[in-house]
Amino acid sequence: MKNAQKTVPLRVLMLLSVCVMLFAAIPVLSAAEEVSDENLFNMNDPNFTEGYNFIESTGDITDEEHSFMTGYIPVSPGDIMQLNLHSTQNSRFVKYALFDENRDWTSTFKSFDLTELTVRIFDPGYIRFSVYGQEYEKTITIYRTKGRTAAEDENDDTIVVSQQNENVMVQTTKEDRSEDWVDVLDRQDPDFQDRKNYVFETSEIVDEYNSFISGFIPVQKGDSIVLDLNSTMTSPFVKYALYNQKKQWQKTVKLLDVADLVVSITEPGFIRISINNRMFINMASIYRRSATTLYADQQISKVILPAISVVNGNRVAFNKNYLSSETIDLFDKNDPDFVMNKGYRQLTGDIVDDEGSFMSGFIPVVSGQVVVVSITKSSQFAKYVLFDQNMNWISTSRVDHPTMLVVPITETGYFRFHGHDNAINGTSIMIPTVTKLDINSISDNLADRLQRLEVAVPSSKQVDVMMFMGQSNMAGRGEMTEDHPEDAPAVIDGAGWEFRAITDPTKLYPIDKTFGVSENVTDAIDDRKQKTGGLVPSFVNAYYTHNGQVPVVCVSASEGATSLADWQPGTPRLEDAISRLNACVSWLESNGYTIRHRYMIWCHGETDVKQTEEWFNEQFGHMLDEMLSSGIEKCFLIRIGNSNPVSEDFVNMMAYQTRFCKENRDVVLVSMTLSGLLNKGMMKDDLHYYQEGYNFCGEDAGVNAAYYVTTGKEPMIYDPQFQELYISEVN
Repeated sequence: MKNAQKTVPLRVLMLLSVCVMLFAAIPVLSAAEEVSDENLFNMNDPNFTEGYNFIESTGDITDEEHSFMTGYIPVSPGDIMQLNLHSTQNSRFVKYALFDENRDWTSTFKSFDLTELTVRIFDPGYIRFSVYGQEYEKTITIYRTKGRTAAEDENDDTIVVSQQNENVMVQTTKEDRSEDWVDVLDRQDPDFQDRKNYVFETSEIVDEYNSFISGFIPVQKGDSIVLDLNSTMTSPFVKYALYNQKKQWQKTVKLLDVADLVVSITEPGFIRISINNRMFINMASIYRRSATTLYADQQISKVILPAISVVNGNRVAFNKNYLSSETIDLFDKNDPDFVMNKGYRQLTGDIVDDEGSFMSGFIPVVSGQVVVVSITKSSQFAKYVLFDQNMNWISTSRVDHPTMLVVPITETGYFRFHGHDNAINGTSIMIPTVTKLDINSISDNLADRLQRLEVAVPSSKQVDVMMFMGQSNMAGRGEMTEDHPEDAPAVIDGAGWEFRAITDPTKLYPIDKTFGVSENVTDAIDDRKQKTGGLVPSFVNAYYTHNGQVPVVCVSASEGATSLADWQPGTPRLEDAISRLNACVSWLESNGYTIRHRYMIWCHGETDVKQTEEWFNEQFGHMLDEMLSSGIEKCFLIRIGNSNPVSEDFVNMMAYQTRFCKENRDVVLVSMTLSGLLNKGMMKDDLHYYQEGYNFCGEDAGVNAAYYVTTGKEPMIYDPQFQELYISEVN
């Protein structure tokens, strides 16, 4: 039972590391911890209450049917409180509130969709838990454990390999255990930063309400730093920054959708870790595994290098020596779906006649698995094809002269292999029992030492189409001044292009800050060349960087000072927007491009702040339905900001947009940053922003849009206007 015996999740961490199959045969470290025998959940406590809940922002207690709250449980610094619902069903939410020694409320955190919760205690006082779902009253347990100070290693050796391009394989031995698993997360550290985050490129620390940063953790060459969020939920992103011995910044690494992390250290100095989502501020643990013995290059080569491949641009490591006892050959020539003299078209998935080719049957796969194809006979090429659960084609990748393919599975569905020539008599297909593999784990330096790499080449013309629609803050009214000198960023080479549906629908153009300035149609979308600088360049850079480097083809369809009434079905503006979308799609398809997704980015609402919520929902819903029926898959919404000075009408419109996104699965809220730019001094007038404000918003929206596209999950975003964490109710 997890609550009764908490163990640092090294098995999870190892599965995330480079040499995944190696760990299938290696024991895992376990921790010796004190665990209370007493279940601290007590329904007879006079403070136990049914039908009530916390107000997250104030700690006040309010009526809420189906909820219940525990009494006050005394806690001390170093305690770890573990709650378990003992159910296969997740609670819609669980909250915990912290109180000081006088039982004065200090903070409340809300966690969604979970059965277990772990809370670290830094200050003396009390904790109360609130659970939605009164059926859990009969099964809930709450235990108290103490934080880790040391661990007993029952095994002779444990191998750990870095996850983050450090190329360090380390071996821990019994001779060196004096400081194993020292807990180094200290919220009282003067360098601990709450509501802060790193600037990725410079390590400058900036305000970000929903993040926090550890202090400087001293590290030595060979140390392993382990992060555990102690949660079934993941952080939208985690960053770690490395510093030399003088605390001079060296580099920052950013990871999306993280619950556990291991970093192996190659140079002495310091590390700091930044975590997004303040829910984890009382949950995260950071441990240091110190003073390990490095393996030399010869050992790294001996253990890792025999089976390195490059799959869709990501280097992956695999040791096939560990396959034989744990897998069976799934390549079956007697499968009724096995076919000879047939092949796939790479860009469409169509099956065509291809003499000398063969295809396996449909092999079911689950997200998180790895498929390994070994080919001992010569083959001119091979392809692997992925399908969804309905056997709809997703993608095809080609490899020339292959001997081994390692394919991480990111979507549950089916896998087929397409081989050629003599490979039919030398092919095996295996799915290891270990189900996780880090696909970005071997650095260029290590890969350069390989004699041969097998590259699966994706379509070089795969793109996402995005319609940028709305009014003036989508169109862009950015300016630079002496006090605000920041210009729009240059768009990364290959990250995206502009399709000019009006002025020249015959080719793609580079994107700059005046994106769409000449794309005007009289009596339809006509911004009269007022676009001076907007959010599109920073959006494209962030989206491309975080989505697996699929470029974007952008179409301008925005006009300032318009109402939602101007964008209704049948109106000239919406008809113009749909015509621009169709022209873009037609040109791309005619020129050999594969369109992966079609999205619209919507930023609009300042003109309509006097309208009612019912009016907004109706008007926005009609416009959205028309765009969806025209081929748009999702609407990514950038919420409006404040007026300057702040107006209640603008605050109301922000609330309308937030609720619509939260309740509608066709709209993904990707940025609320505009409402925080007034306090940052980035508004140039009563409605618009300096260029640095548009850059700030575009980057935020791009990262969050990419997070949705790559994970299928709506991002959790801190709302600077209403000072709460936004979480969608439908995705």
